Amino acid sequence: MGIASLRRKFLVILLAMFMALGGTFLFSGYTLIRSIVLREANDYVASALRVTWSEYDHRLTELQLMLQLIGSKTLLIDALKQGDDTAITARLNALMEQHHLDFMTVLNRDGRVFTRARPPHHRGDPAHMDGIVTGALSGREVAGTVLIPLEVLELEGAGLAEKVRIDTVPTPMSKRAAARRMNTGMALKAAVPVWDGSRQIGVVYGGVLLNQNDTLVDKIQQTIFLAQTYDGRPLGSVTIFQGDARIATTLKNTAGARAVGTTVSSEVYDQVLERGQPWLGKAFVVDDWYLAAYEPIYDPSQNIIGILYVGVLEKKFSDSQQVLLGQFALAGLTGTLAALSLFYILLSRVALPINRLAHAAEQVSEGRFPAEVPEERQFREIYHLTRAFNAMVQQIQERNERLAHMNADLKRQNKSYMELLGFVVHELKTPINSITFGLSSMMAQSVGQLNERQRKLADIIMRNAAYLNAMIRNYLDLSRIEKGELAISPSKGLLKEDVIDPIQYQLVPQFAAARMTVLDQVPAGVEIEADLNLLRVVMNNLLGNAAKYGAVGSQIQIQFEELGQWIQVSVRNEGPGVPAANAEQLFSKFTDLVSKDRTGRKGTGLGLFITREIIERHGGAVWAEGEEGEWIRFSFRIPRRVEAYQPADGAPGAG
Repeated sequence: MGIASLRRKFLVILLAMFMALGGTFLFSGYTLIRSIVLREANDYVASALRVTWSEYDHRLTELQLMLQLIGSKTLLIDALKQGDDTAITARLNALMEQHHLDFMTVLNRDGRVFTRARPPHHRGDPAHMDGIVTGALSGREVAGTVLIPLEVLELEGAGLAEKVRIDTVPTPMSKRAAARRMNTGMALKAAVPVWDGSRQIGVVYGGVLLNQNDTLVDKIQQTIFLAQTYDGRPLGSVTIFQGDARIATTLKNTAGARAVGTTVSSEVYDQVLERGQPWLGKAFVVDDWYLAAYEPIYDPSQNIIGILYVGVLEKKFSDSQQVLLGQFALAGLTGTLAALSLFYILLSRVALPINRLAHAAEQVSEGRFPAEVPEERQFREIYHLTRAFNAMVQQIQERNERLAHMNADLKRQNKSYMELLGFVVHELKTPINSITFGLSSMMAQSVGQLNERQRKLADIIMRNAAYLNAMIRNYLDLSRIEKGELAISPSKGLLKEDVIDPIQYQLVPQFAAARMTVLDQVPAGVEIEADLNLLRVVMNNLLGNAAKYGAVGSQIQIQFEELGQWIQVSVRNEGPGVPAANAEQLFSKFTDLVSKDRTGRKGTGLGLFITREIIERHGGAVWAEGEEGEWIRFSFRIPRRVEAYQPADGAPGAG
């Protein structure tokens, strides 16, 4: 039996290991396929962007070479030397149209316009000095992408300004929320100096306006993606952005028109336009998901003026990924299901006794004790486990019964103790009050003159009587707390006038005996709604402790802070203080402050415990802080308006 059981256990372990390995294999395969497909897709898009840049730069190179040829023509050189553009303007216009340029202009050496090829052939004005023109006037051949103001385009030729007036269309994820009309154009521009021998006599420049220029983006799309479509849509798309708005694109909007004017997402805006870094990843472009690549376009001064974009429909790659994952998962799941079938057959033989134990354990955790679990003898380990469980449940039942009897006895004893404590303390209260009254009359010399020794003796008796009074009051409060009779009865009053001042007046003799002064920083007129009687108990405990344990001749500070709907009061005094690690213990029952300087001044150890109970019943908090051997401060915080509080059964302080 033992051998058979061990064999089954090993079989189960092996099956579990196989399942774990199979799961790991499936997860690894899934991760690997996703990684490969995504990497290949990103590589494809990045490669497409490189080809796009190649076509873009090739167009710039063509433009520059064409201008080099024009700048070297004798006809242009002679016209500049003679200052007569009659013979050259028409020829320049023909060359501009032949090479599909949008504008071509010749400048004198001083930078003024000699002639323009595009009608109406404005001339004589100073040239717009961008990085291209400036470089050519200094004798260099320069080509690049530039922004051209609207007023300059109006001078360059008719119809150019209309292409630039594009209304931007903010998208839900774009950086800008409001539409705007563009007032600059973006162009591929090149300029070359015109030489007469070794002397520069002028500059010829020309360019292609990119705004609403479909020719360039369509050519790039055809070069990269040919005529490929997927799911009835073009596979790839190309866009040129001026700033964050599309000015030339192969993308179509829902109406079927080119999505000119739509803006890029804020994520791409931040990374490409603001930080100058490429962006590569999955993006929602106009109306579908694309694997997209964006890179900044710089002008000759290295300012970012636009973005070049290439995107491929993400659905093509996600569909390929799903097919591969499906094939891989099918093979993996087939093997896993076969293993699970065998595992289920074996597991069913051991599941029943384990389920019984689990159900019984759940009942025990809920405090219910089930009938004895039948002992399954087929598997030795389960048999021993069941026997141990049944024995444990029996021991728990027996222990609970003993604890229930002990708890009932403790409750009866505690009730008797609290009743006796309340009776004794109440009986002591009247004679102690009589002693205090008599001593007060004696010290006031109402019954005759006292000599110095008699006065000192009376003072000692009075302090002891005050100690007994405090002890009686604390024990009465403790009795109320233990029996759940300490309830909050809020009423409106003034913090200083109704709570703090009466206690200060009451403790004047104790302050005088310790030669202490009180600095009261609580402002007059602070309105509160709380149990004023219980707050006076709190202040009596805190100020009484300060007088009892503070350094002789020191100052007691009563501090105040307003915290919105809360108020905070603190009592600080110099003295032995308390270690930070022991501060929380001060609020425990029967814990007494220890003073090295004021020997013989012991308390009941209940004042701070009662203080915490009162403050917490007001919905507040109390704490202590200080520096050992230097000072200590007790603080409490309560709401300005305290709701009436009654301890519920089972709550702290409930009987």
